[in-house]
Amino acid sequence: MSLTKVISYLILVCKTFNILPNQQDIENFLNDLKAKSKVFGMVIINREKNRNTLAELEIGNSKVFCQSEIDKLTYKDYFNGPVADSEHKGEYWEFGTMIKNNEIYIKVNIGQFNKSCILISFHFSEFKISYPFK
Repeated sequence: MSLTKVISYLILVCKTFNILPNQQDIENFLNDLKAKSKVFGMVIINREKNRNTLAELEIGNSKVFCQSEIDKLTYKDYFNGPVADSEHKGEYWEFGTMIKNNEIYIKVNIGQFNKSCILISFHFSEFKISYPFK
């Protein structure tokens, strides 16, 4: 069974048992993330995948660009989360978006109280993302 079929099946199971967040939960998270990042900023984790993607997309100011892409996200871009984040504490959420005809994988953590949000991943998707709300 392909990875896409497995993910689609898992999304169906999660929807059936009401495990996935609903549209309002996702919108609430995104609103909180966007508001907090405007006050406390967003740290972009320095990972090779992130750097290479931003370079290949010819992005100059990565913080401004990534923030603008986060600001565009909607519940329809959601595909997973919240997931416990053992590295950064709290939870991370996963989204996808299209930039210059490339699907981009975004993993973000709202961060700790009075601290920056954390953009863990912002790179070309390594698999076809299945969006439960599209």
